[in-house]
Amino acid sequence: RGSPGLADGMTESPGAWPPQRSEMADLIRSRDWGATPLGALSTWSAELRHAVVAMLDSPYPMNVLWGDELVQLYNDAFRPTLERRHPAAFGQRTAECWPEVWGFNEPIYRRVLSSGECVSLEDQPFVIAPAGIAATRYFTTGYTPIRRADGSVAGVLVTSTETTARVLAERPLREAIEDARRAERALAEADRS
Repeated sequence: RGSPGLADGMTESPGAWPPQRSEMADLIRSRDWGATPLGALSTWSAELRHAVVAMLDSPYPMNVLWGDELVQLYNDAFRPTLERRHPAAFGQRTAECWPEVWGFNEPIYRRVLSSGECVSLEDQPFVIAPAGIAATRYFTTGYTPIRRADGSVAGVLVTSTETTARVLAERPLREAIEDARRAERALAEADRS
């Protein structure tokens, strides 16, 4: 059973870093990071390590985008969003993983990196193709700066919950409400004539 503070299904792996036992923590431990822009695991900064542990502990879909190249690491809850792009996406530059939404996301990432400002989007539509077929999917997403000890921003923590099912389920209700409002306006207009 997991420790308090670890997401369901996670347990600690004593002496190993990261301490969690999960698919993504295992992937971090087993990968040759020396061949990536992040460098060898032993050289990762304390800030990157803290961000990764917090992300892995979270039950919510999260990914850490680190450095100017925005190399992505993600937790087990985010993995289903990637579909066929996993595991190649792990440790990949986000621009290479998500080319279809890079034009939308890159200015947001750069804004967070340069200003330290948080950005939040609710039910944002994205046309993505993680399974090879483009589809519009909706997400509520927060983009949060990950700071170094000196306060400068080194990365972006992305918390992203898919809301497609809810958005699509609510669409007929919104349309019915709008139809009723139009009918009400038409009746009021007819009464004035």
